[in-house]
Amino acid sequence: MSEQIWVHSKWKCEELHAESVEFKIPVQDGEAQGVGQFVVSRNPEGLLSIDIRTNLHGDASIADGTYDFHLNQWAADRIERHPDRMKAVFRCFS
Repeated sequence: MSEQIWVHSKWKCEELHAESVEFKIPVQDGEAQGVGQFVVSRNPEGLLSIDIRTNLHGDASIADGTYDFHLNQWAADRIERHPDRMKAVFRCFS
């Protein structure tokens, strides 16, 4: 199990948790993009752990299946309401 990353956010835990998100974020071997769902928790100090849970397909280095992307502070700062609510509630384009 990966260690949680705690970040400051302008969003509250309950605003993000379980909401859909279109994302384009850098990963070790390039870039990951798609639509997923936020999985968010809050610690006693008020910091958030924000993950994007998605299903990966294709010939990526990660096997097909569910994957959680852990957002760092830089990515968390780029969360915004999606202008096209038909795609997702939020977007995170890093």
